[in-house]
Amino acid sequence: MDQQVGKRAAVSNPISFCVAVPVGREDARLAIALRSLVAQPVDMDIALLDASNSESVRQIARGFEADLALSLHRPDTGQAAAIREGWANTSGEILCWLNTDDSLLPDSLRKVAAIFASSPETDIVYGHSVLIDHNGRAIGYHLAVEQISDAIYRTNLISQPSCFVRRRAVQDVGGIDPDLKFVMDWDLWVRLYSKGKKFHFSNEPFSNVVWEVGTKTASIAPRRLREIFELVRRKSGPWHALNTILGVLSHHVANYTSFARLKKKFQLHHPFAKHKSIGGLDRDGNIESIARIPLVNRESSPATLIAIEFEGAEDGIAELEAEGVAPIKIFRDAMRIPLLEPVQPGELRWLSISTNPGRRLRFLGAELNSEIGKPANSTVGTARQLSLPGMVESEADGPFVRLENCTVAFPATGSVKTLKQTLLRRDIRPTRDRVLLHNINLDAAAGERIGIIGRNGVGKTSLLRLIAGIYPPSRGTRTIRGKIAPVLSLGRGLDPELSLRANVSLGLIQSNRNEIHSETLVNSILEFAELSDRANDPMRRLSAGLQARFAFSLSIHQAPDILILDEIFTIGDVGFVKKAQAEIMLRLDASPILFIASHDENEIMEVCSRAILIQDGRIEMDSDPGSVFAEYRKLLAVQ
Repeated sequence: MDQQVGKRAAVSNPISFCVAVPVGREDARLAIALRSLVAQPVDMDIALLDASNSESVRQIARGFEADLALSLHRPDTGQAAAIREGWANTSGEILCWLNTDDSLLPDSLRKVAAIFASSPETDIVYGHSVLIDHNGRAIGYHLAVEQISDAIYRTNLISQPSCFVRRRAVQDVGGIDPDLKFVMDWDLWVRLYSKGKKFHFSNEPFSNVVWEVGTKTASIAPRRLREIFELVRRKSGPWHALNTILGVLSHHVANYTSFARLKKKFQLHHPFAKHKSIGGLDRDGNIESIARIPLVNRESSPATLIAIEFEGAEDGIAELEAEGVAPIKIFRDAMRIPLLEPVQPGELRWLSISTNPGRRLRFLGAELNSEIGKPANSTVGTARQLSLPGMVESEADGPFVRLENCTVAFPATGSVKTLKQTLLRRDIRPTRDRVLLHNINLDAAAGERIGIIGRNGVGKTSLLRLIAGIYPPSRGTRTIRGKIAPVLSLGRGLDPELSLRANVSLGLIQSNRNEIHSETLVNSILEFAELSDRANDPMRRLSAGLQARFAFSLSIHQAPDILILDEIFTIGDVGFVKKAQAEIMLRLDASPILFIASHDENEIMEVCSRAILIQDGRIEMDSDPGSVFAEYRKLLAVQ
């Protein structure tokens, strides 16, 4: 038997806690659970009860040795018995326990302590739990949680990791039952409720709870069914007990079998299931006007972006807000949004999503992370996108750009106008190439904001066109992963004889958007261009300025993984130019990779984390914006 006794530093607070952490098997998420406890600003004893016989668990425990009031590594007679032992051998007025795959949200215990301190007669405080999947993504709320009532005799209304009980109340009902394996928490709540103990329900989340196959909640083991049946029968009779068992079985089939996919896709439910939502999210993840959900950085390194997934996203139907992110419109089902400041391990950021009235948007999951390799949105080529030599469209994970020894060159001799002139001409000179770009090597990954700097005519726009695929490399390889929206060659590929509405569909097809029949998206594009009243006019009837305005609106609504911007603000009156600039800034955070060419040093310094200096078709320098502009000013001074 290994036993270590320590004590984390006391925090000045009139309310103290005792948290038991039972460990039955090896689970790397134990470190996350312990970190979430250590970060709580309260006086607390942590008791680690390890029956796993795992060296990995012992190693994790050693990393928290100074924070553990009790650390036992030995076999036990079950989880409930381990929890009782942990509580009995440590101090703390408020009792709870935390499983290895769950964790507390930051500052939760301070909020709980404040409730207990302000209400000495309160015996139990409980709140909501945020569900997370096996990848650590927040996917919604534990919808079984609600205000305590006699319904507790038939179904568990309390999420165990978010429930905290005074020691005197637990002792008064005989403590946790060591003979129970699956329902010891529910059984404890029932006995406390039956004894007349005072419950306080707080309408906010206190914990993250794993929702996956293999957890006890997902089990339909015979022992669990027997324990549930007996618990319900004692207070509500055999008929209600049988009904509860049928509910448990149907829940298992609906959430943990192959039927779960159909249920999720078609949003199937029991015909008598009542509608319910928490935090603006219903049981299917549908957003009811405004949804709020907390995201915690569960990794051991700072998080630099929010990865989020939806179903049914259309341009303009919803807006996302989060601390450290400017409000942005939701453009597509999968988005990766860079944070202005990194989120440190264990820190929390609230995510708020608001939808337009009458519009349906389904939240699938979100997380804080720093990985640039996860896909934001898969991009599949169409028959319109023919492969050219040296150009590769990759469908692997995560957007990126890679240019390897790329040279762009075009014939420099004058072109011959007609076939007759070509056939009769006898003094054709050897073709010479005009080289626009020389041996360009460039890599860009998700999260990078890259400014392109240089004098006019040195190759800035040519480089952007190479990245965009407008110019194929004459030599070298261009590899792209992700969808590109170049806002530089406005109107490229549009048909002047078609109506504006038809040109919107044409543009969406060319950019692989699948919402070509979405009236909402079409109207958003036309409204932004201030051309809704001319939707059925052929494009040729517009002035050059209005055509550029329309083409800009179409380009900026393409929801790209890679956004490419040239100095394009010559698209109308001053008012529209300001509107376009504001929209560009709004879209920056929604695109994993940004390339922007500009002479405006302030703009590059504000937006970009990296800059490239182009000189005579070559990359002269690739560094931070400050260093690159310093070199650029030197070049200007000698020319």
